[in-house]
Amino acid sequence: MSQSELVVALERARRRTEDLLQPLSDEQLTRQISPLQSPLVWDLAHIAHFEELWLLRRVGGRSAVSPEYDDLYDSFAHARGERGRLPILPAAVNRELDATFDQRRFVYEARWDPEHEWMEIGFRARRAHAVSIQRLEIDVVFDEDEPLRVEISSKFRREQFELETAQAGLRVESWWTDRAGDFAVALVLRDASLGS
Repeated sequence: MSQSELVVALERARRRTEDLLQPLSDEQLTRQISPLQSPLVWDLAHIAHFEELWLLRRVGGRSAVSPEYDDLYDSFAHARGERGRLPILPAAVNRELDATFDQRRFVYEARWDPEHEWMEIGFRARRAHAVSIQRLEIDVVFDEDEPLRVEISSKFRREQFELETAQAGLRVESWWTDRAGDFAVALVLRDASLGS
């Protein structure tokens, strides 16, 4: 296949993909209906990003357009079940809030906070800019490198988990872990000694 034939085939595939997705709402595109499937919007972004990675960078020898998304859209880095929770600024945010968020102006960032033992997940502004959010009648000004936190994913150790469970009037009845002790499942019951 010649280079020009390849370009035509890729453009045809892209048009066909866009035609298939066009009738779907943002809610349908961003919903994860099963842990075995990615949200359609993630898959679409994955395809686009990896076209850029493999065709333009690896084959074409060009510089990366958006290397900060290499991890975000890497299917080996993120299991299907977690992709619906990744901090992708969907078009729905702009449509629902009548806002002007432009994902190209942000860098995806996930950072481990050892003090709190949690992941801070979100974006960081590439440069100073403003986002207009008409529904809230505000403009949000971002400084260069200013974070936009989207999620905090807490990690629990058994001691802290049992402390917080007790503070809620519950007790850990049973605790099971994987062999490495990295993951746990707990059976938690109401602490009957505290009364009703």
